[in-house]
Amino acid sequence: MICDKDCFHCPYPDCINDEMDAQDYRQSRERDEALLGQKRRDEKERRKEYYQQNRDAKLAYYKKYYHENREKVLSTREKYYLENRNMVLASGKRYRIANHDRELSRKKSYREANREQIRAYQRKYAEAHREQFCVYQQNYARRNQTQYAEAQASLAVVRKSLGLTQQQAADLLGVSQPLICQYERGKVPCDVEIVAEKLRTAVSEKRRNWTA
Repeated sequence: MICDKDCFHCPYPDCINDEMDAQDYRQSRERDEALLGQKRRDEKERRKEYYQQNRDAKLAYYKKYYHENREKVLSTREKYYLENRNMVLASGKRYRIANHDRELSRKKSYREANREQIRAYQRKYAEAHREQFCVYQQNYARRNQTQYAEAQASLAVVRKSLGLTQQQAADLLGVSQPLICQYERGKVPCDVEIVAEKLRTAVSEKRRNWTA
C-alpha cells in the first residue's frame, strides 16, 4: 500500500498512518507563516491608519514631551547610539540606499521652504566659528597642495584649449568668474574631470546651435 496522505478519501478504514514527515512539517510551517504574516500586515495597516487619523495630536504630544524631557531624551539617544553604533550606521545606510530619491526630494523641499532660516543659521554659525574654519582650510590646503596644483594646471589648460576666458567659462557653468579663478588657483577644491566635462559639453551645444 502506498499512502497518498489524502485521509478524507482514504479507502482503508483501518489505516493508522497519522505521523507527519518533513514535508508535512514544512507545509504546516508555511501555512502558519502565511497566516502570521497576514496578521502582521493587517496590524501594520491598522497602525498606519490610526497614525494618519491622529497625526497632528501625536506630533504635538511628542513635541511637548521632548521639550519637557529634552536632557533625558538626548542622553538616552546618545547611550543607545554608543551601545549600537555599528547597527545604527548600517541601518541608516540601508535606508538611504533604499529611499535615495525620496530623501533627495524631501531635503530639496525643506531647503526651499526654509531657505532664509537656513542661510541665517549658516551665517551665524560661520561667524561663531570663523577661526576654526580658517585653521581647517589652511590645514586642508596644506595637505592637498599637490592636488590643488594639478587641478589648477589641468582646468586652466582645458579652458584655454576651448578658447574660453574665465568669464565665459563662468557663464557657461552658471557660476561667478571669481569662483572659476579660485578653482584654477587651487583655492577652492573641485572635481576637475566633472567641471572640464561640463565645459566641453556646454561649448559643443553652443557650437551646435550656431551651425543649426
